[in-house]
Amino acid sequence: MTAVKFRCRPFAPRPWKGRYSRVPGETTAFHLRFIKGNWWPVVEWRIGDETASCAMVDEGHVAVLVGAVNAGKSNLGAPSGGAFLIDEYGRVLVPASDRDRLHVTVVAECTGPLRFHDVFSAGEPFDLYDDRGLRCGDPWNRPCVGLGTI
Repeated sequence: MTAVKFRCRPFAPRPWKGRYSRVPGETTAFHLRFIKGNWWPVVEWRIGDETASCAMVDEGHVAVLVGAVNAGKSNLGAPSGGAFLIDEYGRVLVPASDRDRLHVTVVAECTGPLRFHDVFSAGEPFDLYDDRGLRCGDPWNRPCVGLGTI
């Protein structure tokens, strides 16, 4: 088990004026899903024809993250749950669309590991931030979640 825990510092949702160019697809964002009676962060991981929903490890401030994301959804007039992103600076960005355009709010800042249960490996945790041992050009063998470059 890692000594460093996931931390989340929420704040009042405010409009995001920065870049938000999400990579298209369901597996490229974090999601809040209703699991066993509670909203919980998951990452969708596709390997070949299989897609797994990997729940976040329950440590640190995960419940704080859930509250912040749902507060952002509510602030945008959207229902609870759904997609969100954490950018390279740890800012939690929450999108919602209406008929005319996409709206994004920033709701929190996070630090620490982003650990999820690997359902492809009997639930062994993996950390999306852990790039130790990788060099430029090495394949990334974990879920691809994040913002696009365009």
